[in-house]
Amino acid sequence: MLASLRWARHGRKFFDQLVHANWSCAKACDIYYAPPLHYLGGEPIFIADPRHEAAGVVILPDFQCEPSVERVYDFNAFR
Repeated sequence: MLASLRWARHGRKFFDQLVHANWSCAKACDIYYAPPLHYLGGEPIFIADPRHEAAGVVILPDFQCEPSVERVYDFNAFR
């Protein structure tokens, strides 16, 4: 899921964290923090590897403010 370090502050809010959670332990297992002036947009998408049961990636769009650049990150879903 996406989250923001600045949720409690006034003003605009942008997602800058990708959180890996686990229902069985009821806490965040791992958090990716975007670099400064990078913002995560869209929903994280899981893409399974059809050849392996426990393999796949999570892709997520990233927007960098200066210079203005858009890219897509891919994260190993099982790390």
